[in-house]
Amino acid sequence: MSGNRYEDCCTVLNSINDTKTAPQELVESQQKAVMSVWWSLVQAFWKRFGPDPIREEKLTEAIKQWCLEVTKDYEAVSVCDFTSSWRDGYAFNCLLHSF
Repeated sequence: MSGNRYEDCCTVLNSINDTKTAPQELVESQQKAVMSVWWSLVQAFWKRFGPDPIREEKLTEAIKQWCLEVTKDYEAVSVCDFTSSWRDGYAFNCLLHSF
């Protein structure tokens, strides 16, 4: 990293092959751009370091399967997607409680 925020953002975007996000959006901390790049970094990490048996699986499916496994003992929780299943906060609380 160079210490120059713009150049560092360009480096990160190039390293994850992100051609959709403008470096200036990251420099300005635009929420949508930051979250998009964060998700790209998570996916890159998954492809490189994820467990062998499920590494090629879509990351969202792997996370969903993990959520289903962790919340299976909670009768009132039904995880079916990443939108409606999380609105009331109960599924998220169950994930936290499982630890």
